[in-house]
Amino acid sequence: MIETLKGATLQMHVPQPREVVLQHNTPWEGPFSLYHTVIRDGDRYLLYYRGWRLPEEPFTHTFAPFLDDRPGVAREHRFKALARDFDGERTTRNSVLHAFVNADGIQWERLSDGPALTDGTFDSQNVSFWSQAEGK
Repeated sequence: MIETLKGATLQMHVPQPREVVLQHNTPWEGPFSLYHTVIRDGDRYLLYYRGWRLPEEPFTHTFAPFLDDRPGVAREHRFKALARDFDGERTTRNSVLHAFVNADGIQWERLSDGPALTDGTFDSQNVSFWSQAEGK
């Protein structure tokens, strides 16, 4: 598309102050919140984010969901996510990713007992998605 685009320019606009959309000010969120993901599913908008509370529960630190809306995907696997855990000592080099699935974006289940990805240094939000352009 970029190769054939004619007469277009990139223009940065000045931010405009507006009303507050989201405040993180509840006790269960802790001192700050991070890793926001918004997913549109028909007429629903789902917001996922992480509050900062210790002790940390497994898989909550880097939970990164997406909606797999490919034709033919089983209903119970429409929503998918990756989340970090540790294989042994809690260091980035010992991190692994577990896969989660569900039908409604709310009731998550682990896809398998073991990790989905073990070869890597996983930290922050480990984003996955279906690339229609690449077919993978």
